[in-house]
Amino acid sequence: MRCEVGERLKIGEDFCTIRFVGYIKEWSDEVVYGVEWDNPARGKHNGTVKGKQYFKSHKSGAASFIKESKVSKECCTRKSFYEVCYDICANSDIQLDDMYFGEKRVETYGFEPLTTRFIQNSNLNSLSLCNLEIYTAGSVKGWNGLGKLNRQLLQLDISSNLFSDFQDILNIISTMPKLQALDLSFNKFHGVTWKDGQSFKSISELRMSFCDISIDDIKNAFMLFPNLKKIALSGNEMESFDITLPPSLLEIDLGENLLCDIPETLARSNVETVYLSKNRIKHITEAKFDSVKTLDLSQNLLADWSCVKQISAYYPSLSDLRINDNPFTRNESGDSSFLLILAQLNEIDILNGTILPKGTREEAEKYLISQVNNGTFDYDTNSSNWLALLDKYDMRKNNSVQTEFASSIEILQLSIVFQQQTIGEVSVLSSYSIRFLKSIISRRLKTSIFKIRLAHFLSPGVIQEFGREFSPISDFSVRSGDKIMVEKV
Repeated sequence: MRCEVGERLKIGEDFCTIRFVGYIKEWSDEVVYGVEWDNPARGKHNGTVKGKQYFKSHKSGAASFIKESKVSKECCTRKSFYEVCYDICANSDIQLDDMYFGEKRVETYGFEPLTTRFIQNSNLNSLSLCNLEIYTAGSVKGWNGLGKLNRQLLQLDISSNLFSDFQDILNIISTMPKLQALDLSFNKFHGVTWKDGQSFKSISELRMSFCDISIDDIKNAFMLFPNLKKIALSGNEMESFDITLPPSLLEIDLGENLLCDIPETLARSNVETVYLSKNRIKHITEAKFDSVKTLDLSQNLLADWSCVKQISAYYPSLSDLRINDNPFTRNESGDSSFLLILAQLNEIDILNGTILPKGTREEAEKYLISQVNNGTFDYDTNSSNWLALLDKYDMRKNNSVQTEFASSIEILQLSIVFQQQTIGEVSVLSSYSIRFLKSIISRRLKTSIFKIRLAHFLSPGVIQEFGREFSPISDFSVRSGDKIMVEKV
């Protein structure tokens, strides 16, 4: 059966969208498909061959031509949603051991008990059919068991398939009155349409990441799903996001888009969790985001330390912040920037994925004071925040106390040795606990704090293990320049 423009294909391990069907001069004896690859590296051109343009790919260099005979041979496994369900649930040659939604195992059945369960009264409530080359809804005619399954489903994952017509999605979920969570990510839709009076009120979580959808499509999605609490829209190449959000929405993922600003519409919403990583955000939008408690701004283009002060001012309810891998910290080590950020945020409980141990903020504030007084960090010493910090440590009226305080703070530069190799250095205060030092090093190694053990090189051949994790580093005679050995446990 000949494919049409707009349909999706999977060839080998790569996905593509058909942009052209017809003949080209080079292969004049056979119908060819002009495709645009999801992975531009698979492409050879933009849809133009030897000066003749047959179509234009959205991404530069992502296009190529494929003979219809090759497509028919390699894409013969395309199936409908109902065919896949029938194969899984009613084909005696298939042994179904696990059904997943995301990474969570739902239930385990062999064929016989599964079939019986479906025919009688299925209570399976989560189903994952991702990456199975499903391209359309198909028909459920002739098999009543699927209807029973549909009426019980709460969660459906059909991500990474070949859907292109959103009407197929509506046809599928219209038979699922209890559905709460729907994952459509990595399907490429050529539009999301909404008709007056059409809505799916049971769905509270929708994932449409990397679906090539527009702002108008998203507006229609909110009309179709008016009670959403969570929505994922990452990877849709959006340059702006000016949409009135439903009052029910509490979490939104806008990561990996092309946003240069934090959408101000979020300040007029009830959203509590916002993911904006891997965008092009250069500054903090001047608006009060009163409801936001969790904010991810990692891997953006924030270039000035003033952004930390602005976050403190504009996000009064913030308790969890990710802001790592931005240019403003390029002149500071990871550990130093962590402390300098923390010292300026009063209500944060989690910073860059680290749950803050007791006393960490006070240590960070002391570190900030020492860096400012030593002239190594530029900070507005006339600001109310700085004066409040001096008041906290009773230093505002006496400059000599500030100087004495700064000189009393010992900053240690320690080399970290892992698997007999020095992997870097950390800057820490001697008053830090061993537990906090472990948290810094575990972030470097991207592992759990409970999976490493630390020891101190006292002298060649002499190693002292840190036994009391909540004792300060100063209790172990550690000096600047010393080596800390890390061992996995």
